[in-house]
This record gives sequence, C-alpha cells and structure tokens, in this order.
Amino acid sequence: SIVGSILPLTASRAAAAALLMSVVYQVILRATSLQEFILEAPRVDLLSANREGVFGCVGYSALFLSGTALGGVLFPPEPRSARRWGQVALALAAGAGTLWIAVAVLQSQGLVVSRRLVNLPYVLWNLAYNMTILLCFLVAEAVPHFVAAPNQGTLASARRSVGGGGDMVCDAVNRNQLFLFLVANLSTGAVNLMLPTLRASNAQAFVTVAAYGAALSTIALVLHVRGITLKFW
Repeated sequence: SIVGSILPLTASRAAAAALLMSVVYQVILRATSLQEFILEAPRVDLLSANREGVFGCVGYSALFLSGTALGGVLFPPEPRSARRWGQVALALAAGAGTLWIAVAVLQSQGLVVSRRLVNLPYVLWNLAYNMTILLCFLVAEAVPHFVAAPNQGTLASARRSVGGGGDMVCDAVNRNQLFLFLVANLSTGAVNLMLPTLRASNAQAFVTVAAYGAALSTIALVLHVRGITLKFW
C-alpha cells in the first residue's frame, strides 16, 4: 500500500497506531460538538454535505491499520505448521471474544456503534465481526485436512488428487469481476426498489442477503464452468 511504502509498519506498530487513533477520535467526538455536527448539522456547504466521509477517514484509517496488523499476524513470510495454525485459530477466537465483550461494554455506557461516526465502537465491532468470519473460514479450510476420505487419505488429499480446487468461487468471480460488479450493483438497486429494506426484520434481511449472495455466486459459477469470459481486453 501507499502508507506501507512510505512508513515501515510492523504489526505491533499498526495495532498501536490504530488503537491510538480510535481512542483519540472517540474522545474528540465526546468532548466537543463534533458528534452533534456529524449527526445533526444541516447540509449547507461542501464540508457539511460530506461530513461523514471527511471525519470518518480517521476511523477508516484506524480500520486499515488494524487490518494491516491482523494480516501481519495471520500471513507471515514463513510457512506455518498445522500446530501453529491451531494457535492462530485460538488467538482469533480469543481476540474476537474480547472485542465482542468490549463492544458490549461500550454500548452499555452509551457509546453505540455508528457507521456515520465511524467511532471507536464501530471500529471494534468491525474487527470483532471480521475476526469471527476469518475464524470460521480457517476452521472450514482446516476440516478437509483432518476428515478421512471415502477411499484413502483425507478429503484435502483426495481433492488434490483429482485436480479439484477449494477456491472455485474465487476463480469464478475473478474471471468476470467487472460484469459481476455491475450485476451486483443493479441487483442492489432492484432489492431496494422491491423491498422496504429499512423496515425489514432480521430474518427478512438475512434471507434477502443470503439469496443475493447465492444468486451472484451461481451466475459467476455458471459462467466459469461454461468457460465464458465477459470482457474485451
């Protein structure tokens, strides 16, 4: 990244910088009228019309640095043994659990998660959510290496022996990224036109998002299996 090329960021430095930025920004939000300005001020000029994006850069920069720190821990230059990956899974579980507790404590004190503010609870919530998802992916990826195949070996070795890959969806999306991006955007607009998304229940929202993701994945996989590439360059 541009930041990484200018400033040599280790995982510990990135984590410390992210925490410092998030805490200082949260203190400023609470100690000044900045929070009220972002949430309630009329949009009368360029700054007020774009205040969420302008001031949210602080929180998103903290998220970027947090991701840099997490990536440095998860993806070191040297290969990892199965035991080390187990330790990583435990670290992810402990980290995610700690962050979920921190978010709950902050919210009990009146500091609610706000995407408009990109405040400290929002940063911690994003980290907790993404670490939880990464843990699920890690477990799902590890399972085939330990489950016995019907014939011999493990599911992972059997998959390799027949030339299969575990990342077909990724390959399918990468094959037609621009087309799928356009379809995804049009589909988002269609959903917003057909459904009262702001009044949807949790169950309705989950079903809608699941169907949305399944439909896009199906389109990507069908094009990939049929060898269709929709681009001209």
